[in-house]
Amino acid sequence: MSVEEPGVQDNTISDRRIGRAADWQAVFGNDRPVQIEIGPGKGTVLLQLAQIFPEHNLLGIEWAAEFYRHAARRSRFWKAGNVKLLRTDAREFLIDRVPTASVLAVHAYFADPWPKSRHAGRRLFIPEFCRAAARVIKPGGKIFAATDHQPYGEEIHANLSAVPQLREADHRVLEGRSLETLESNYEAKFVKEGRKISRMAFERV
Repeated sequence: MSVEEPGVQDNTISDRRIGRAADWQAVFGNDRPVQIEIGPGKGTVLLQLAQIFPEHNLLGIEWAAEFYRHAARRSRFWKAGNVKLLRTDAREFLIDRVPTASVLAVHAYFADPWPKSRHAGRRLFIPEFCRAAARVIKPGGKIFAATDHQPYGEEIHANLSAVPQLREADHRVLEGRSLETLESNYEAKFVKEGRKISRMAFERV
């Protein structure tokens, strides 16, 4: 599932241009390491990552049109030249179109938990997605997740733990750089409300 978004260009990439398989050299114009954030919302964490890793390429995949446009505008305002925004179905994109061992990290913070059992199939961290995430990241790369919904956190942990190529790792660091300052708008809100946050990371072995 994908759309073309008129009027938002420069730091965006169209789903049509990417085609059936992502070619990061074509997307970013260089061969630097690639990190993906799924559901960047207003782009807060995406821009923080762009500052922590100025020599990396950052791709934010957002389906909600309003957030997609907002994140694109913010990244242009802050002149984040290493950031691109893509509007498409992130789960489908990662499973079907990202090449094997081509990504350094996948970040997914506060994905919708879809708490009702009849909606379980809509959750991001289904087993197929977890296997795909392990496939696309390079050895030593990481998958990062956070949620305020404890049952979903347990499900994410269980599904990632079930992938043989993954092992639990430190969620506070990537390639020797601290990620402890990362905080999305959702996390700031949830912390203020006193909710417990579950954070985790799994490394590709």
